[in-house]
Amino acid sequence: MRLTIGITTLGRRPAELRRLLDSIADEHLDAIEIIVVDQSPHGAAHDIACTHTPVAGTPLVCLRSAQGVSAGRNAALEVATGA
Repeated sequence: MRLTIGITTLGRRPAELRRLLDSIADEHLDAIEIIVVDQSPHGAAHDIACTHTPVAGTPLVCLRSAQGVSAGRNAALEVATGA
């Protein structure tokens, strides 16, 4: 079973997003995918996530959506392949 980690962000804390992605990578988890949904008007989180070096074999999907918790979750759910 694959685990999907969905991260919805407004892109206001780039250092924290990098640290979160690094922390997930450091866990060496098998069968995961990471979906980052950027809801910022300037796309900063999308740029950070898409240039992040994922762990080999770990899918990293970068999306943009309208603002709002439900909008971000729904965008991630549309492409999620895990539980």
